[in-house]
Amino acid sequence: MFAVAWQGKQHPDLRQLLGTQFANFEKALMAARKIRRGHAPIEINEAGLHVELGGSSRAMYGRVWINGQLPAGVDTNDIH
Repeated sequence: MFAVAWQGKQHPDLRQLLGTQFANFEKALMAARKIRRGHAPIEINEAGLHVELGGSSRAMYGRVWINGQLPAGVDTNDIH
């Protein structure tokens, strides 16, 4: 897996999707939540991992990709 995007009632199982990158994601998510204001979307871009999470109950959305695994020529704006 190099990228995934979703929209729906809940976030997918990111532990399964991110595999060995999940620990990095968890640490970055905890740090992002400490500085987030209200219910603003969360964007994480560190350790080669890019994560965008947002939405409200029953209307979640997000995009995740591992920078070092994106194939040449892939535009991240096309991941949706």
